[in-house]
Amino acid sequence: TVTAIQEVQSGKKIKKKKITASIALTVVDPTIPTSISFDQGASITMYLGKPGPQLTVSAEPAETASNAVTWKSSSAKVLKVDKNTGALTPVKAGTAKITATSTKNKKAKATITVTVVDLTVPAGIAIIAPATEVAVKGMLQLDYELLRQDPEVPAKSAVTWKTKNKKIATVSKTGLVKGIKEGTVVITATTAVGKKVGEITLTVKAPTGAEDTVELPDIEPLIDDPGFDEPVLEEPAVDEPSDEPVIPEEPVADMEWSDWYGEAPAADGAEQYEEF
Repeated sequence: TVTAIQEVQSGKKIKKKKITASIALTVVDPTIPTSISFDQGASITMYLGKPGPQLTVSAEPAETASNAVTWKSSSAKVLKVDKNTGALTPVKAGTAKITATSTKNKKAKATITVTVVDLTVPAGIAIIAPATEVAVKGMLQLDYELLRQDPEVPAKSAVTWKTKNKKIATVSKTGLVKGIKEGTVVITATTAVGKKVGEITLTVKAPTGAEDTVELPDIEPLIDDPGFDEPVLEEPAVDEPSDEPVIPEEPVADMEWSDWYGEAPAADGAEQYEEF
């Protein structure tokens, strides 16, 4: 406040009058920021298992203001932040907001949105099949491939198999398809993580003749097979031996002793043969 005295002369007399005026003055600390902002912009993305960026802020006025801040996360279950350094630690996939507040001016704040991505979550799923046809009562084993978000990080997830028409074909928990009746059917594979879905259309066909018939090689029947009639080999007839002398068909007059009785009797008194 400023006070001034004004003198006013009237004739021989001088009158004094006080004049008062006031003005408000504000003393400003140039180090106190009026506002702050994130150098990374309004949002960033981080990945589980990989180091994230170091957040930084700029304060205004830029020439003199301090950029000292404290840090806070809106969801420590998704993303942790060191309140003094701003170092980020992703916990799980999700979104969190990080707020920076000036240590010299609590009204100077800035917020950034951070999205945490789990690179092991499949980007998709592709079904692998050795064929797109299966016979009625036939089997077809399906497989799958989890598509990666990052070529260096393998995707991980369990998979559930389903058929859209059990009357045409069924599918097991391991992806084994069984044909039930003729027609077309869609088989799906769904990831437990991320709920990504892959599908394939299969055709169920009636078995062909080649599939129905089993050709057996020609095999000689076994002799001891009870259903096999073994041929009976007839041996030539053989006359039974007889003690009676054989009478030749030649005329008797031309026959010798030996023709009747064999060799001639010995001369030394050996056994003699009687004549008829």
